[in-house]
Amino acid sequence: MASHLWRTKATGSAGGNLLRVIFGKIYYVVVDLRNESPTFGKYYGVILDGKLQNQFYIEAGFAHGFVVLSDKAVVEQKNSDFYHAEEEDGIYYMDSSISIDWKDIAKCNLFDLSDKDKSRKRFDYSTKYFDIQGRWIGE
Repeated sequence: MASHLWRTKATGSAGGNLLRVIFGKIYYVVVDLRNESPTFGKYYGVILDGKLQNQFYIEAGFAHGFVVLSDKAVVEQKNSDFYHAEEEDGIYYMDSSISIDWKDIAKCNLFDLSDKDKSRKRFDYSTKYFDIQGRWIGE
């Protein structure tokens, strides 16, 4: 099963994303990285299903990622800005301080991760990530 969790850190280019699944089913998770938010460090997950055609909007300032629940899935993502590869960063998907329950949802213990996703850093409550508007304030 494919899984990944990432964030975009950008001084002027951080923006929102609108997602839907065209075919298949995924469990999509967001983690609030806005330091001043009352939900900072908390996650929320939603199942996106191609049959239901439900959508999910992610504001700037959130890490986001997914695990595929079906054999295959086609995900469509609309961004409010262009993708900037040099600004991509991430958080380890099994970070114990966030405790995302991937395995219970996915019913699987093995995930197909890229080397980049396997080596992501751990979430740190003392690190500056984003302000409440989703603007990057980190180092």
